[in-house]
Amino acid sequence: MERHSILSGRSRIEFDYDGPLIYPERGTQKIESNSPYEALDDPEGAERLELMAEKGPKITIVIPDATRSWQNVILMAEAVRSRLDKVDRVDWVIGGGQHRLPTEEEKELLLGKAKRDRDHVYSHDPEIFIETGLITSNGNSVTLHKKVLEADSVVLIGGIVHHELAGFSGGRKAVIPGVSGKGSIIKNHSFCLDNGGINPMTDCGKLADNPVHQDMMEYIQLAMKDKDVFILNVIPDENGMPWRYVAGDLVRAWEKGVEIARELQVLYVDHKMDFAIVSPGGHPYDLDLYQSTKSITAVKGALREGGMIIMAAELEDGAGPGDYGEMVELAMRDKAKLLNKLENEFTIPSFCAFKLVLDSISNTLILVSSRNDINFPGMICSNIQEALAIVKKRLGESAEGLVLKAGNCVVVTAEN
Repeated sequence: MERHSILSGRSRIEFDYDGPLIYPERGTQKIESNSPYEALDDPEGAERLELMAEKGPKITIVIPDATRSWQNVILMAEAVRSRLDKVDRVDWVIGGGQHRLPTEEEKELLLGKAKRDRDHVYSHDPEIFIETGLITSNGNSVTLHKKVLEADSVVLIGGIVHHELAGFSGGRKAVIPGVSGKGSIIKNHSFCLDNGGINPMTDCGKLADNPVHQDMMEYIQLAMKDKDVFILNVIPDENGMPWRYVAGDLVRAWEKGVEIARELQVLYVDHKMDFAIVSPGGHPYDLDLYQSTKSITAVKGALREGGMIIMAAELEDGAGPGDYGEMVELAMRDKAKLLNKLENEFTIPSFCAFKLVLDSISNTLILVSSRNDINFPGMICSNIQEALAIVKKRLGESAEGLVLKAGNCVVVTAEN
């Protein structure tokens, strides 16, 4: 019997399975790793970052919040600030969208030595913003953090992974939702709804005809139209570890990063499988259920009808932000009621709860976690062996499974 292991929380958990169990593989193209400094030396479609100081005195650098610590933000922040070393002061804005505001300890972990003595650090609160008076063609008002709006030049730091609504994260997402007002964020994300359900074009890896992505792209063009803008984004590999960096023009560098993400994060199996064992990637990917369920989306297209998904996630912070846990419970009890709520008063936690419950209809879900006190539309087991026993009982001793070690990927088959 072969021994396997995956990450859950801050630990690696081991399990045995005596049936067919495979690990999806990347394509054959080799992507060399690099450092953020190397990316800054060779920007895509832009002048070197050092020249930004000549464009105007007010420079704002936007960084992700602590929930994106997998991006090794401090390394990118230090690289960017080193290239702006001659600038006496920059403003740092922690762009967490609708996430909770960071603690002082988290600010230190995000910035470290990147912050100079005269630099100022601001945490974006989506309830406090400036109206620009600009509106996208879909009717979304462009709203921004004051220090971003006032800047002559803006640097956007982030990471590129497959994303359930926007197709891919990174690039424009540092602005919307990163440093935008709550109403603008909600309006943008609400474009995922269509004809009484979820628009199928708003899914992982989909950009063409994706209304959420299209609104984001128009939004950033309006928001940044009078500014010099530069990005530095990291692309993690199939294990969720930082691998490749891209820098330069807001659109061209991000699009280059998306190409790399497709190579690094799209994994392949020969045919559809009976079940999957997935890990969001351990801490901090599985801090809460809200973030962890991306790993369910990652494998559902590679499973046969009625397939089962075992998700190992420690969930230190429980269900997740806001009323997400309550919305999961509502969706489990009355999906139509939650859909009506979404159509009339869209919120991101409500949408994610609705989608999780829809996924539980097409695939039986099993959560492996020490947290058995949260609402979950499936079974909860304390260990993977217990979950695998359920799989064998339902699907048979010879059930074929796949193992996904990080939820930032998407698994596809020749049958997709």
